[in-house]
Amino acid sequence: MLKKSIAAVLSICLAVSSAAIHTDNKAAALASTSSSGISMDWNALEIGGGGFVSGIVTGKNVMYARTDVGGAYKYNFESGRWEQIMSFITEQDKGYLSVDAICIDPTDDDTVYMLCGCAYFSDARTAVFKTTDGGKSAIAQIDKNTYRIFKTTDSSSVSYSDDFGKTWTSSQGISGTKTTYLLVEPEDPDIFYGYTVQYNEYWYNDKTKTEPTFDDAHYIFYVSTDGGKTFTGTDLFKYDMCDPSGRIACLGKDNIIVGAGWNGMYHITDCGRTIDKTDVYYCKTVGYGAPEHEGDCNTLYMWGMPKEGNAEGIWRSQDGGKTWVDLNTTMHFGGTGNGNFVVGDMNEFGTVYMSTVGMGIICGRLSSGNPAEETADYGDVNCDGKVDVFDVIAARRYLLNPEEHSLSEKALKNADVHSKGNGIDVNDISKLKDFIIRVIKKF
Repeated sequence: MLKKSIAAVLSICLAVSSAAIHTDNKAAALASTSSSGISMDWNALEIGGGGFVSGIVTGKNVMYARTDVGGAYKYNFESGRWEQIMSFITEQDKGYLSVDAICIDPTDDDTVYMLCGCAYFSDARTAVFKTTDGGKSAIAQIDKNTYRIFKTTDSSSVSYSDDFGKTWTSSQGISGTKTTYLLVEPEDPDIFYGYTVQYNEYWYNDKTKTEPTFDDAHYIFYVSTDGGKTFTGTDLFKYDMCDPSGRIACLGKDNIIVGAGWNGMYHITDCGRTIDKTDVYYCKTVGYGAPEHEGDCNTLYMWGMPKEGNAEGIWRSQDGGKTWVDLNTTMHFGGTGNGNFVVGDMNEFGTVYMSTVGMGIICGRLSSGNPAEETADYGDVNCDGKVDVFDVIAARRYLLNPEEHSLSEKALKNADVHSKGNGIDVNDISKLKDFIIRVIKKF
């Protein structure tokens, strides 16, 4: 068991090729999209400083961003601007403006930890900093034994510190050649998940090979049950040599989603013992955000293509990856770049952030208010204002061929009349029929 009830995870080398740009996010949107009945405005988040934007994290009511050489920022929701929280750094300590990782105390938005330092300034010194007031006052190097901190490298190794960076211990059991991404089980800080890639870049030296074998290139999923000290790995599927889809999405307790590039997407439960392939065609990266309704699973956001023939871009799922709606497949902003992340806001349903190639972090927000306030018109599958046999036909066609007879997100909600929240199946059609012939009077 961990000595403390909360584990803090800091992950190094989440490098993002996203130069900061200066666009007022309260001004007119850079672009607007309308797909699947969802209208969204897309804009760049203003970072008023230098360096590459290398990560963004959200707490309950706050956002922080880190840069490679420009310090860290906190978003001011009242002014709509990002404010530097590391202005206290001296010339001698300028290497600390390279913020390798940042995390928020799950119990307090104003308590933030940052792992700082780089190889080419300030004698390559590394330090962990802490603020308890959201960066209002000077941030001090921490020296109290409170949390376990983790760091990863671009060669897959993982280490942890119980004394805030004074000493580090290597986690055991992890092997690979690319960065290991970590996720703490939200309900149990003793359980950690890890995801990385094994890739032998010299496979072509073997003249008998025309392509890498599974042993040369594959994804590995890890689980730790002792707070990240030791990990047990499972080889999942072949690595297709596109950008590693290393990020882990959490749907809820013991409910994990990982992307696999052209191998699609996988659903992992039972502490890593049950691994099922979904029907997603291509997933470059996957992230998660707040659900629309309390009690629902977290919302998934994916850069990819749910089905072969779909347009590539940002897609959203509210049922754990069973069905997807198109958020943005027309305005790509250069794609997700080296950062390769699409992350939902954990406080506001429908808001999503993506890394880009040279355009900073792009934020997408719903154009017309919070859809959580919209109620479903149950039974009205074709959205014509009434419930009749044509709604049964529309639902049947969707079940038989969802690609050819697709439904809008509103229509999908309206059709979900049986065990609301689990998607459409034959039980919904049966209940629709019962309503039409007056066996039941309401859904």
